[in-house]
Amino acid sequence: MDSNRESPLSVARGWLPWSLGLILVMTASWTTLIVWYEVSYGEHKSLLEAAITVGGKAGMAAPLIPLFAVLIVSVLDTLGGFIMVTARYLTDKWLKPLIEKRRAEGRQQAIAEIREWNNRRLEAEKKGEPFDEPLPFT
Repeated sequence: MDSNRESPLSVARGWLPWSLGLILVMTASWTTLIVWYEVSYGEHKSLLEAAITVGGKAGMAAPLIPLFAVLIVSVLDTLGGFIMVTARYLTDKWLKPLIEKRRAEGRQQAIAEIREWNNRRLEAEKKGEPFDEPLPFT
């Protein structure tokens, strides 16, 4: 058994609050819809009869609501994993090589500028001229 899952719902622990919240929202929404429908369109002789009808109709969906909530959360979890794997693949395939290429170009440019500076310094030293040009990148 996977230790990262909660057994009653078989949901990853990080998604448990979302799953429970979704169950709560779905149950409240379904019950509210049933109450509204029975009060608006139902022909009941008493409030007790309406309550029994609402309880029966809301109770029929009770087993389905957690299943739908777990299904929705599991699909979101799977999509999140798919997005992360795809992002990592694209980063490794395209972004990292581009960054390394730009770094190498930057290093070569920096080395070239330092060599030019050093050649100017050595030339000034040979001629006996003062050289007060600062080192590049300082």
